[in-house]
Amino acid sequence: MITRTGFREVARRIVVLAVLTAGLVLLFKQPVWIGLLVLLAGLVIYILMPWPKPPAGAHVYARGPAVVGPDIMGFMLTGIFLALPFIIGIAGTMLLFLPVALISGLILYIAAWYGSFYLVIRDDGLVVHTLGRCRELAFSDIRGAVPYKRGLPDWVRKLVPFLVLSGAYGAAGSIMLARDETGMELQLATGKRQRIPRQGFEKSFKQLALALEAAGIDILQRWKKSG
Repeated sequence: MITRTGFREVARRIVVLAVLTAGLVLLFKQPVWIGLLVLLAGLVIYILMPWPKPPAGAHVYARGPAVVGPDIMGFMLTGIFLALPFIIGIAGTMLLFLPVALISGLILYIAAWYGSFYLVIRDDGLVVHTLGRCRELAFSDIRGAVPYKRGLPDWVRKLVPFLVLSGAYGAAGSIMLARDETGMELQLATGKRQRIPRQGFEKSFKQLALALEAAGIDILQRWKKSG
């Protein structure tokens, strides 16, 4: 399940990644200027493809640190590892580099998720839009809000030290993959949950906490004071 905005954000990254990978390969297989033109085309596509336009007054994540920064890192790492088998031209290298490229692709997925997100705070509830769905949550359907911490799957986390030692990732890439995501988890009357990450959302996080408190929903005091 994916929203229309989520689909566009995923498509943006697939198209740009394909063009950038082709550009990297052409840098070594064709005259350099051809590869540079293709790389420039990938950058232009990334910039000019329509960006999400959330409703007026909606709260979104800071685009620079939450979306563009991870995108740059994800395109560089994933593009390099996808291009290397074609540049080297040695049979079997795809099996070596593809797993690392897939791990790097997680950074692009994270950027697409943050790019698709918006939160609307209404008098009677919330609208939470993510890459996968759009939820309208009445305050009366929210039973509480608790903190959460979520890391990447263990198999990815265990690979990070090996990637560092191999030179596949710099410090920034390793931190991006290894860091935990923290935020607020809304507990709903249906038994389902809605998680809202805090990084890059601090000021809006405070407003959300105040709105929940005004609706009589239990929250942590530190969330109201943050931001």
